[in-house]
Amino acid sequence: MMLRLLILTSVISLATTDTSNAGSSLDLTINGKGLSMGDSRRFAGLRLNFMDRQLERMAGVNFTIWRASRQAMDRAEIDGVAISLLGAGMGRNVRGAMFGLLGAGVKEDAKWLTVAGIAAGTGRSMSGFTFGCVAVGAGRSLSGINLAGAVVGAGRDVTGISLAALAVGAGGSVQGVTASLLAVGAGE
Repeated sequence: MMLRLLILTSVISLATTDTSNAGSSLDLTINGKGLSMGDSRRFAGLRLNFMDRQLERMAGVNFTIWRASRQAMDRAEIDGVAISLLGAGMGRNVRGAMFGLLGAGVKEDAKWLTVAGIAAGTGRSMSGFTFGCVAVGAGRSLSGINLAGAVVGAGRDVTGISLAALAVGAGGSVQGVTASLLAVGAGE
């Protein structure tokens, strides 16, 4: 019994509530890593939040219900896994995996794995494996394996393996293995 009390006391003394980093969150950390519940600005570990408003940097797993605010979209950097139940926007950049029940998107770049129930998109580039039940798109370039139920497209270039039921297109060039039932096109 005494040993259990000593262990519990040790764990409680190591776990801290980090208010210096909190926007409006409860951060339970050990050596700077742990669990954040709410809108913490910078965090490493598991972060649970309804909507990202103040997020600047996240390393680990970021789980939200709704899309990120415009402010978070302008600055949030996520290294690890970003999961959004309903919303599409997850921040400025995601390096790792991004999953959205409805949509998954970032303002600039997404790297490695992106999966969305309806559409996946970025303002600049997306690389790695990307899947959208309806659409996959990027403002600049798509590279890697891009699969969509209807359309895959990019403002500049599509490179790699791209498959879509209706169309695959790019404002610049399409390179690699590309197939669709209706159309494949490129501006160059």
